[in-house]
Amino acid sequence: IGIPFVPGVSTPSELNMALKLGCDLVKIFPAGELGGVGYINAVTAPFKLREFHLVPTGGISENNIAEYFTNPRVVACGASYVVDGRLVAGGDFDALRERIRGVVKNLAASR
Repeated sequence: IGIPFVPGVSTPSELNMALKLGCDLVKIFPAGELGGVGYINAVTAPFKLREFHLVPTGGISENNIAEYFTNPRVVACGASYVVDGRLVAGGDFDALRERIRGVVKNLAASR
């Protein structure tokens, strides 16, 4: 209908449906609970000839975010861990800043 969107999938069948519908950017959720990068590698293997990219979300933190980018299909990660609502509500911007720095540090170290 002409509205940009990113469908969310969890299974190979759902990924196949999204690709058949012409989606070239797909969210995988909950990535961590499904098995992380190992799951993403396994679920995308049958689709090697298809051109698409992924945005994993769910269970991603500063400790594992860099690992997700080892899969060349991953172009972004959703990491709600970084901006914890309790820290925002409490005005603990120093803690938020440190979380962001931790993510940036781990991503930079992985390059």
